[in-house]
Amino acid sequence: VLTSSNLAVAETSIERLRVVTSQRSMDLPSLNAASQSVRAIAALAGAGCETESEYPPWSPRLGSALLSRCRRLYRELYHTEPRISAIHAGLECAIIGGIYPDLDMISFGPTTENAHSPSERLHVPSFCRLQGFLAALLSSVASGENR
Repeated sequence: VLTSSNLAVAETSIERLRVVTSQRSMDLPSLNAASQSVRAIAALAGAGCETESEYPPWSPRLGSALLSRCRRLYRELYHTEPRISAIHAGLECAIIGGIYPDLDMISFGPTTENAHSPSERLHVPSFCRLQGFLAALLSSVASGENR
């Protein structure tokens, strides 16, 4: 998914309807277009629209040296190819990348279901794999391995 718009909250009272949406994208033009669409819909409905905060875009660099190192380490540890995908997550990378645009970054985590909901679930074995992988990655960086 390159860009999405999420209906986050809908609140009603006797006098008004308040709708909160969250737009996310991997590139700024698409993020701006999604936000503009929300503003246009509000205007067509005769409603006001405020932007309180925005998640900055972040696009992973598939040719990254760090990603190559992570692929190699994962294969060595688990004797299988890692699943590499781009999802709407890793927002910290977007924020840090805005400050340090040349920083080589990846985002990874355990398998979860129904994130940010009352029924969110963590796949515990994936968390254990993540823990071992992170330890191996940090050891690799600390030892100065360049492969």
